[in-house]
Amino acid sequence: MPQPSDELRHLLTLASTGGVIGLLVGFARYVITAEHGSVRVWVRGIVAGTLVGVLVAWGLDSITWATTLKGLVIGLSAYIAGDLLHGLMLIGTQIRADPLGFFRSLWASLRGGHRT
Repeated sequence: MPQPSDELRHLLTLASTGGVIGLLVGFARYVITAEHGSVRVWVRGIVAGTLVGVLVAWGLDSITWATTLKGLVIGLSAYIAGDLLHGLMLIGTQIRADPLGFFRSLWASLRGGHRT
């Protein structure tokens, strides 16, 4: 049976470490917050935290920070992942409802104007 390469083993180690941190942070966030909704909300937070944990762990691999600092960045990223996902879903809903109006108000906001 062929053995995985060292690079693949390294990537899988990073993924498992980041995934476990993201999973634990996603679960802890659900326990801590008062927004206890359905199982769907719980699963969305856990999946978002785990996915972000893995991606951030891969992204931080080439940076020469201390391991604890990398763990902190992974944990904080996983903690805000649910809010970012929720915000992106709200933006998508607004764009789907009125694409031209959304981009007009975005352009007006960027130019310092008021939303109409």
